[in-house]
Amino acid sequence: MTEKLIDFDTAKLAKEKGFDYKLGICGFAYVDTGDIFNTLCIPLMFSGSEMFKAPTQSLLQKWLREKHDIQVWAKPVKPRWSGYVDNWGHHLVTEYLYGDTYESAIEKALVEALKLLK
Repeated sequence: MTEKLIDFDTAKLAKEKGFDYKLGICGFAYVDTGDIFNTLCIPLMFSGSEMFKAPTQSLLQKWLREKHDIQVWAKPVKPRWSGYVDNWGHHLVTEYLYGDTYESAIEKALVEALKLLK
């Protein structure tokens, strides 16, 4: 079982919105081509490329919760999952964020939460 890293487009949006969390020695990052690498192993051919940190979904959830007081979560709505974005019970996004898996619903909710940041 492994943690799901955020998608490339989510990583670009997170950087634009100020996500700058230390990923530690075993972090991952996308380069501007969309390729993903362990931050210790970024090939020299990408050294001039723009980098986008690729945290786990749960780490980005934590950043949104701790820095911006936004909770991102999902619950099962058979046969799918539904993602939610709220602030202590007040829904900040009212559209349905359905995904076939927990991770896909969370990814959609993360994107919508990031879009709320100025």
